[in-house]
Amino acid sequence: MLCVPVLDYKHEIVAVIAAYNKPQSFSDADVEILEIVAQCAGIVLRKAQLFQEISDSQRMEKAMLTLTNEVYKSNEQGDLMHMLNKIGMIVQETIVCEKVTLFLVDGLQKELWCAMSEDLIGVRVPLGKGISGSVAEKGETVNIQSAYDDDRFR
Repeated sequence: MLCVPVLDYKHEIVAVIAAYNKPQSFSDADVEILEIVAQCAGIVLRKAQLFQEISDSQRMEKAMLTLTNEVYKSNEQGDLMHMLNKIGMIVQETIVCEKVTLFLVDGLQKELWCAMSEDLIGVRVPLGKGISGSVAEKGETVNIQSAYDDDRFR
């Protein structure tokens, strides 16, 4: 086995290239070739990361512009529900997800109420309960691979 680290422009390891099971031992030339490939890979990976960051930034800017326009239109019309639905639609299109729910905080009742959803309109959740209630209480973003595996999901 021959393993070579892939470094980015900051000389931080961003990957490892591993070659296995050569009939003879790996030669010094093999090492040199793999190190050159690793250098090139580091450059390519960094460029790919930059491209992804630019794409993400452009998507975010487009969403913010669309949202700003919709908020302006909704304010002119005085239609809160229209604005909330537009926010949900923009989020769903921007991050490409199956479903979006928007909970508003009711500070007097110390709970969230679902103002925009396909199937949960009007549902109320106490602050600190469930995933959304926990986020509202702590003010911290949560990213969970599988909500069903989280104890707060009920």
